[in-house]
Amino acid sequence: MALISKTRCKQTLFYVLGLSCFGAIIFFSLIEPNLSLPVASSVKRADFEFEGVRLSQLELGHVVWSMVAEKATVEKKSNRATLRDVKGSFYQKDAVVLSLVSPLCHLDMDASDLSLENSKAVFHVNDRQVLLESSQLNWHAGAQQFEGRGLVKIQSDGLVMKGDYFNVDLPSQTLRVSEHSQAEIMPERF
Repeated sequence: MALISKTRCKQTLFYVLGLSCFGAIIFFSLIEPNLSLPVASSVKRADFEFEGVRLSQLELGHVVWSMVAEKATVEKKSNRATLRDVKGSFYQKDAVVLSLVSPLCHLDMDASDLSLENSKAVFHVNDRQVLLESSQLNWHAGAQQFEGRGLVKIQSDGLVMKGDYFNVDLPSQTLRVSEHSQAEIMPERF
């Protein structure tokens, strides 16, 4: 029986340990790590956040619309703002022609267009009030028009209309509804 020298034994031991470490490094480099990141790090944050905000659009020194929001966030890169718990008014010749409330509003600050969700509005026309409800209400500043989409409801003087679309033109003070709308007359109000 031959005796193995101490040096040869140490070399073999280091060789086996080296191969084991190299194998472990390769094994762990092939496995994808399972890292759980905090939820807040994956959510995009706004550049600015405000509370109790009043916003207005002015045209030739006259207020086109004015809104108050409980909270507002602004993203500079997209030039958009998100408003929460909004109350607003729209004007023609300094008179309120439409008032609204909405839990959520997106504002395109370049075009001054608005997109409101689950909103309720009152359209003031010829000393009458027309109640408008819409799951999606869009304001097109260039055309001075509102578009209601989704589930819409229009109510005035004993008449209730339900449909999927309406259009309010502020300069002409007209209201158009989709041909798919259904009207219900409530006789007790006539």
